[in-house]
Amino acid sequence: MNTRDPAAVPHALDRPRVLRAAFHAFNCLWGVLAYHFVVPRVLAAVAIGSVAAAFGIVETLRLRNPSLNAQVLAHPLFRHVIRAREHLRISGAFWFVLGVALVLAIHPKEAVEGGCLVLGFGDPAGTLTGTRFGRVSIGAGRTLEGTLAFIVSATLAVTAFRFAAYPSAGVAWTLGFAAVAVLSGALAEGVFSRRLDDNLTVPLVSCSACALDLARVPVA
Repeated sequence: MNTRDPAAVPHALDRPRVLRAAFHAFNCLWGVLAYHFVVPRVLAAVAIGSVAAAFGIVETLRLRNPSLNAQVLAHPLFRHVIRAREHLRISGAFWFVLGVALVLAIHPKEAVEGGCLVLGFGDPAGTLTGTRFGRVSIGAGRTLEGTLAFIVSATLAVTAFRFAAYPSAGVAWTLGFAAVAVLSGALAEGVFSRRLDDNLTVPLVSCSACALDLARVPVA
């Protein structure tokens, strides 16, 4: 999430923030590659849906039980994944899994791949850049620098993947698809994520936009 304080004063990057960003990108990358080359859609939807359901139960239990919450937050993995402001509320990790589960259930393969790459690379790049270099506030806790980093990194990720996985699609269509995926994701991150977590809004909006683009000009 490209969040910054109102004054948009740059901050040094701490290790947990960098680890969360790397974990975020890695999970999206291997997930998209596995989905494209190995795992069929139904199996992927059932598997991620089951994880989301289990994650939701754990999140509910930990928030209702202070002792369990303390144990989860002390875990070597979760203490880096769950941000300090999420210690007493649903974590972004749950919204991440739920968002992926929903788009797997409702959108075609190519749309899911595009939206998840935007989530995986745009969001962490925007967070790290906005935190370290953000100076120009554009409202809602966002910075111009973070938003530009979101757009650039997500565009590179989607474009590179599409050229490698769908070489017959053509340059113009590939670039257009990337633009739709990235700009809709940036819109979701900057506008629709003020009340909802961007780990949920970005994949839903970006994948939906990709699906509409695929319906307009279907290319496999």
